[in-house]
Amino acid sequence: MHAALPSAYPFPIVIYFHHVGRVRPHYTSLSSADFMRAIELMMEFGTIGPLPIGAVADWQLDKPTFCITLDDGYEESVESVLTIGSALGFTTTFFVVAKHLGRVLPAPWGGPPVRRASSNLLLEAARCGHQVASHSWSHVDLATVTDDAAASELARADGHLYGLGLGSLTNGVVAYPYGNPPRVRPSWVRLGFATVRSPARSWIDYPQEIRRVYLDEQRRSHWKQDIAGWVRLWLESADIPQSPRGNTSSSP
Repeated sequence: MHAALPSAYPFPIVIYFHHVGRVRPHYTSLSSADFMRAIELMMEFGTIGPLPIGAVADWQLDKPTFCITLDDGYEESVESVLTIGSALGFTTTFFVVAKHLGRVLPAPWGGPPVRRASSNLLLEAARCGHQVASHSWSHVDLATVTDDAAASELARADGHLYGLGLGSLTNGVVAYPYGNPPRVRPSWVRLGFATVRSPARSWIDYPQEIRRVYLDEQRRSHWKQDIAGWVRLWLESADIPQSPRGNTSSSP
């Protein structure tokens, strides 16, 4: 399979970000204005929809659909995305570190500490149609701990989110910290999201290691080209005709 294929047909193209708001020194950290531009570019070439966390086998797309995910659960990111999502009419999935909700912690990129979103803010996001799911309990690299410890990280996070009223629909849905799945994947993990290091494969056959791609903050001038390339590869993998303007259609 082509190394640059963003997602296996007929499944959505999942894009991950880490921070939206003030510019941070990270390749997936975007200003609010740049994030809005990225969303508008995706809408130019396809649609934006929620992760298909229900009946994945029934997810049959005839045009590219982008699913937006944000990792770590920063308060500023959630607040920014709620505003932009309301303005442009789309929803996202927030993958949060359950232990960190509402806490002020050191920033991974250095500089002043940053606050993680509280459970109340995430409940507001859920009321607005956004999904909230697990990014583990404490953000350890699941590939470097024992199998029991990895399973505990995932189970504890799911239980905590469920207890807060956040995980009733997303139990068993996780984005692995650092994109690294555990060596042994618990059978109750319904969908496990990794990074570009994982190949694009069927979500039905490989539901616990799903590829996600990203828009590099330092390649902003190439975003339209990148998105168009993803769409072209996705369509070519399914032999779906492309409309002449770059938007997609299931009709010749």
